[in-house]
Amino acid sequence: MPKAGPEATYGYMRVSDYQAIADNWEKYKGFTVRPLPSTQAYYGSVVDRFTSPTDQLMVYGGTPEIRTELVKASRQATLVDRAPAMIYAMGLLTAGEKLLHPTERIVVADWLNMPFDKPFAKAAFGDDAINMATWDKFPQFLEGAHRALESNGVYACHLLVAPESKYRKQNAADVIKEYEAGTILSLEDLASRINFTYYDDSNYQMGWQRSIAGLAALKEARTIRTDHGFTERFTNCNSVFACPPQADFESIVKTQFKIEEVFYPTEHDYSRFEPLYLLRKKPC
Repeated sequence: MPKAGPEATYGYMRVSDYQAIADNWEKYKGFTVRPLPSTQAYYGSVVDRFTSPTDQLMVYGGTPEIRTELVKASRQATLVDRAPAMIYAMGLLTAGEKLLHPTERIVVADWLNMPFDKPFAKAAFGDDAINMATWDKFPQFLEGAHRALESNGVYACHLLVAPESKYRKQNAADVIKEYEAGTILSLEDLASRINFTYYDDSNYQMGWQRSIAGLAALKEARTIRTDHGFTERFTNCNSVFACPPQADFESIVKTQFKIEEVFYPTEHDYSRFEPLYLLRKKPC
């Protein structure tokens, strides 16, 4: 198998080959950074309801759950990412386990500077992709999606939104105690609730590296006995997500898109902070 190269993933996953990236990414299955089964099924429903076999589609990044649905439906897909290594690695987690499927092509580009000079895609798909931009760049990100979509095209935009204030104001040690007492029912919900406590209200950002640093301080102070394996699981996950208040997101969306549907995953309590918007392109 070809090597990805140590810098090919721009530091997001600090590993050196496709299989290692895929193996690391598999640790995240069921957690916020991967689509849940209900979300994957919704992506499949968007493909079935809003596209036809001759349509061209676009995907932000290499999300394997999205690609699996597109491959199953035999749709032609353009995968856009600045790090092709991530796309190849995620291909190993798709149904069929191919670095790149015959129906896929890669365009190397930054999501804030999309290289398409005319519309080409009937539908676009992005799983938390917009969250990787800073909040002030959300309009620019959406403009790129608008420009790539054909008239009346749709964008399945899955994102993380700001958790409720009561969760942001908690201490992570207290959240862990809730889990150990059985109040928080799943490890997946615990992971999200921990991240919520390290949410930065000034820029709407949260992410695992910030949370891991906080957990390390709690362990050093002996405030917690264990971090329940999160440091080991997410040590290579350098993502920083901007998670705005939901109403603020909707206000900027409506300048370029109509909100067609809003879907909420069903698996966990935290899923209510992970809406999937189906956005319909407005005329220019």
